[in-house]
Amino acid sequence: MSNRVADYVRRLVPDLTATRFQEVILGLLPLLLGGQLLLWVVLLPVGLRGDADFGMFYTAGFMVRAGHSRQLYDYDAETRFQKALVSKTPAPYTHLPYEALLFDPVSMLSYRTAYLAFVVFNLGLVVLAVWRIQVPVEHRWLAAAIFASYFPISAAIADGQDSIILLLITGVAWWLFSQRQEWFAGGLLALGLFRFQIVLPIAGLMFLWKRWRFVAGFAVGTAAVLFLSTWVAGIDQMRIYGAHLISLSAVAAPEAGYSLSQSQSQRMVNLRAFFANVLPGAHAPGVVTLIASLALLLWVAKRGRAIGRKHQFALTVAFSVLVSYHLFVYDLTILLIPMMAALGLAEQGESRAAKTAVLIPLLAVPVGLLWRPFLMALPLLAFLLAITRAFGAQTDSGRGELVKNEDCSAVDVARLPG
Repeated sequence: MSNRVADYVRRLVPDLTATRFQEVILGLLPLLLGGQLLLWVVLLPVGLRGDADFGMFYTAGFMVRAGHSRQLYDYDAETRFQKALVSKTPAPYTHLPYEALLFDPVSMLSYRTAYLAFVVFNLGLVVLAVWRIQVPVEHRWLAAAIFASYFPISAAIADGQDSIILLLITGVAWWLFSQRQEWFAGGLLALGLFRFQIVLPIAGLMFLWKRWRFVAGFAVGTAAVLFLSTWVAGIDQMRIYGAHLISLSAVAAPEAGYSLSQSQSQRMVNLRAFFANVLPGAHAPGVVTLIASLALLLWVAKRGRAIGRKHQFALTVAFSVLVSYHLFVYDLTILLIPMMAALGLAEQGESRAAKTAVLIPLLAVPVGLLWRPFLMALPLLAFLLAITRAFGAQTDSGRGELVKNEDCSAVDVARLPG
């Protein structure tokens, strides 16, 4: 009986060869690119008229350049500047002050010119990411096709978000970590603290895995980022920023401009959004989210302890987006890192889980956008499970095979059971 069930499952979910896997990706490419074209048709005019998220970055950069950095989190001042410079529908600046320095030079341009310049800048970063993120040369054309057809990339660029910058920072940190440059990897990753809700879970797993050099580098980088932010905005503004974050996370009473609306909650794509929209009550969703996140943390920490460093870092990224407390579709750009790690295994034609992991985000994101984005937490959970299985399969044959893996250090080998 069990053999019949196994045969049925194999017929239902065939194990694609490497060639068939490439054919599936290329077959999906026209459909996905067509959907992205529609996305650009809708979002580009929105960005040009000032209703994209780029407006808050542009305004923050202008305030720093004009000497108003001590009002960076003053909602009334932000609103006044943004209405004068960008549009009549202001969005408050919710990132650490140091990031506003990046938008200081671009704020010297008119808004529309600055927006288009940032679009071109992000497109250049995408090309750089394809080259820099760890993809074998023979698979780079397929990686480029995945980058081009991945919806969060277009969403991030058209909305003027900073997700592509985070992708490049994290991708280089991944490469450094794989090269056993853990201190530099941790320090570089700290530069991505403008998205601390994604970066901190990565550092947390590294702490549980006792990657002390990485943790030390991250601590030094974090201190530098906080010092720079305090220098830019001042201690009082940092205190106000902390209060805004507590309000935005729904821990404290909502503040003007810094509360999460029901429509925003439905557009988020993480565990927090899923439970907030499917569970009743004011407190139950938060409690269940916390329990589920801790359970996933312990499970990933256990399963990822013995895998090679290249896959270990990629696993932290897959975990971080799911448990991030504030995450939208454009933030899923960073998932390209574990997707590229899985692509290397899928192209070897050996791992069904790796092929599944590559395909899940490509298909789930556009479906989620058209339906209910908060339900995207379920395919993201499936992605985490698939990626964990694919990476863990590299160690199932025992210590001897893992030692042959060039991604594995002596520390990795010492952690193997037996």
